[in-house]
Amino acid sequence: QQQQNHQPLSTTIVSDDHDLPLVCDDSPDDSCGIEVEVVMDDDNDVLLPSMSIPIPSVDPLIQVAATQVFEMVDQNHDGYLHYEETQLLAKLSEDYDLDREAYHSICTMVGAESDKGLSQEHVVKMYTHLRIGDATADLQKLHS
Repeated sequence: QQQQNHQPLSTTIVSDDHDLPLVCDDSPDDSCGIEVEVVMDDDNDVLLPSMSIPIPSVDPLIQVAATQVFEMVDQNHDGYLHYEETQLLAKLSEDYDLDREAYHSICTMVGAESDKGLSQEHVVKMYTHLRIGDATADLQKLHS
């Protein structure tokens, strides 16, 4: 019988489950993630599945600006930015004509249903995690 040599391998996992403990390192970008241990056998086969996706650190000022942008652009105050409202944001902030395909792509990337629209959380995620646009600059443009 061949003896297995188990070697631990550290990695990080991203989850929308905010109950999972986050581990942050002391690097300049303050990266955070969920630390797990993966065991591999002698053939380097992973015995426990994992994935490695870092959780970007989020600047609280950008979160606040993104929230304010959302509140200003949600013209019908239903808690979602529909295509027309998102298109208006793109036009006012970047002078960009957002087409439906780009809107659907953004919705997919942030985990929103395009028929329902982008929630405040999705807009914050768009600015902070995907780094689409500049929430602070967009807020200034919306105020002018």
